[in-house]
Amino acid sequence: IAKYSAIGDKKNTVLLTKRLTQIAIVVGLISSGFTYLSKFLVPFLLKGDVGSGSHEVIKLTYDALKIASFQQPLVALTLVAEALVTGCRAFQWIAATTTIIGSIISYYMISALDPVANSFTTNFPLPFLNIINNSGSSSSSSSSIINGMTVTKVWSHITVLFIFRLFAASTRLVYEIINMKDDNDTCDSNNYNNSSSDRSSDSSSDSSSISSSNSGE
Repeated sequence: IAKYSAIGDKKNTVLLTKRLTQIAIVVGLISSGFTYLSKFLVPFLLKGDVGSGSHEVIKLTYDALKIASFQQPLVALTLVAEALVTGCRAFQWIAATTTIIGSIISYYMISALDPVANSFTTNFPLPFLNIINNSGSSSSSSSSIINGMTVTKVWSHITVLFIFRLFAASTRLVYEIINMKDDNDTCDSNNYNNSSSDRSSDSSSDSSSISSSNSGE
């Protein structure tokens, strides 16, 4: 995409973006399917654990795998979008937004350890967080809380992180494509320059011919 961006080839840039997006979705869905199916291996992996908490660990693992399955296409799309933005020579945008978003998510995760002590995160929760957490949490695992943080809450925060990163990268990518000079304009400009050069060459040739003819006389 760096080559297309440098010459202002908007058409091929859009085609490349669509193609990589489709590949990311397909790969993400395949990875999502395998991640979800891996839940059936959990009982076999913990078969030797006869402790009283093994049943609860299995349920927590199931909850984490639900959210991890949803994450796979999201992560694939995020990485593709960030790579395309980097190819458009806007790596500073990716670095800045990733740092800012990561800091915000980290602050909310630390605050979740003791939500009562931090009224800000309680009054202004992260978008999508509760929806993702509730979709992944089973009713039986709600008691498995360590200072207000659960396994599904950790994975939910990470999912929100990638949602924000995807939004930031997609916004910049759309901006770069919109402000990219259309390849048709580039072709028209090149054709105009070539025709101008041809006319200049013809004029020079005609002048040289006239000068030679006059000198011969």
